[in-house]
Amino acid sequence: MGQVAHCPKDQRLSTWYAKPAPHLARYITAYDAYRSRIGPGEEAVDVIPPGWAAIRLTLTPDRWAARIGPRCFDPLPYDALFGPTSHATSTRFGPGRVVCAGLTPLGWARFVARDASRFADRITPLAGVWPERAAVLRAAVEGTDDHKAAFDAFFTDLLERTEPEDEEIGRLASLLLDPAVATITGLTERLNVDARHLGRVSTRHFGFTPKLLLRRARFLRVLIRMLQVERGKWKALVIQAGYHDQSHFVRDCQLFLDMPMTAFVRRPKPLLEASLRLRAAILGAPAQSLHPVEAR
Repeated sequence: MGQVAHCPKDQRLSTWYAKPAPHLARYITAYDAYRSRIGPGEEAVDVIPPGWAAIRLTLTPDRWAARIGPRCFDPLPYDALFGPTSHATSTRFGPGRVVCAGLTPLGWARFVARDASRFADRITPLAGVWPERAAVLRAAVEGTDDHKAAFDAFFTDLLERTEPEDEEIGRLASLLLDPAVATITGLTERLNVDARHLGRVSTRHFGFTPKLLLRRARFLRVLIRMLQVERGKWKALVIQAGYHDQSHFVRDCQLFLDMPMTAFVRRPKPLLEASLRLRAAILGAPAQSLHPVEAR
């Protein structure tokens, strides 16, 4: 059924995480939910680091709003497909509840089967991608309190109805998260492909160029660790991660967070902070974009 964690700074906010069934683990990073019990007329804010795609269903009348880089989505569709992101997603919400299923790049290729670059840093109505399936998924999730079981049943059925994905996608997904692979040359040599082919696979199934994805993975590894230690230890983490100097890291902060690291730390993010701890405890990876993908 999963586990629930309340935000230490505001017990009215909570998050829930559950693992998908084992046969879905290559395709689904996790099932998660967020609940806000703040009063009518109140608003709260949060932020989501850059990551892979996700399906999000709002189960209450109150609509949430989000901003990804320069794009504002207000209100969010009740049934939404979040594309892969290279910017942090800022959210604003009142009382309400959303449930989500995170997709790995393999999950995107198998279940969505669209050019990911067209959905990158965007939020679109789920019905535009799944004209028939979106309503089926909503009915399944709304019809039970066991959201893990509903998601597992839906994606198991979808797995049986879709064509197998290219295993090259899984190998690339695994290599992108390997700290020892830091260059395009390293990727092409390990995959035995040329740079042009690598670029096509990356943009179509992952949403971005391989160079950007390598930068994003390195940055997020450092970001998560920096959130767990005091500021005096930040410089050492930055150098250990392979950044040339502090200014090199600052440029990535602006690229992926749209703000300096100090501003990000000060920004209210109660759901993110609770999510990082709970996700790491249940799934072993604190952030969706760092979720390991099994390569065959």
